[in-house]
Amino acid sequence: MKKYYKVINVLAIFVMLGCLLRIGWLMDQYEKSLQEYSTLQDTIEETETLETAPLISAEIPSIPENYPQLRLDFDSLSSLNPDTVAWIYVDALDVSYPVVQTVDDEIYLHKSFGGEENIAGCIFLDAYNNPDFTSMNTFIFGHNMRNGTMFGKLKNFYQDETAELCNSAPWIYIFQKEQVIKYQIFSYYLVQNTSDIYRDVNTEEEYDEYIEEVTRLSLYKDYDLEQLNAASHILTLSTCSGTSGSKRFIVQAVEVERINLVGSDS
Repeated sequence: MKKYYKVINVLAIFVMLGCLLRIGWLMDQYEKSLQEYSTLQDTIEETETLETAPLISAEIPSIPENYPQLRLDFDSLSSLNPDTVAWIYVDALDVSYPVVQTVDDEIYLHKSFGGEENIAGCIFLDAYNNPDFTSMNTFIFGHNMRNGTMFGKLKNFYQDETAELCNSAPWIYIFQKEQVIKYQIFSYYLVQNTSDIYRDVNTEEEYDEYIEEVTRLSLYKDYDLEQLNAASHILTLSTCSGTSGSKRFIVQAVEVERINLVGSDS
């Protein structure tokens, strides 16, 4: 019996050590991800001193002053990662990241913007969506990181029962070298990872059916969904929710303005 307890104690120690090593590894992954995007942010800010850098800011007359005052050098971003297609900014949550796209959505699940293996992955555009965000429903995916990075802050919408957070700033912005797109959040909800909400929408009939389903699922009730029609491009943000890995939290927004920046470089 004493031998039995000794074996149990030894196993418990190994399990504890394994957990500690796992936690240490996760913390290291978090730190590497934070450091990478901190460095990337510094690189972007440095472009302010480059007179020839293509800028997106209020200094360009074609962009309204109430837009986020981001200064992005897409040539530099593309040199760092050729898969760069956009930059996303979620106003209420101060979520601000580059967006990549490849032919395989699996690639950036555990690959950082800099190309390193990392559990935080990267924010990425669905491989089947148009890179200029003209698909009827465009999907962007990101991990729900516990430290709030990537799409880890999206759950704040779900946790805010009064919807005050979303109402205060219901805007999502997509920046590209040629254009900037403003979206208004109209819905958010939880679904299973196998949900039909991820289906393609290509016709007016499919669009109407899709909006009917969104209306039923939505936890956000402060937007009149009857305003939506097949001419309204949708942006869908998706991240995991819970510990089982079987649920997803969805935030959806509708395009309200698209500004062409061609010829606007400083």
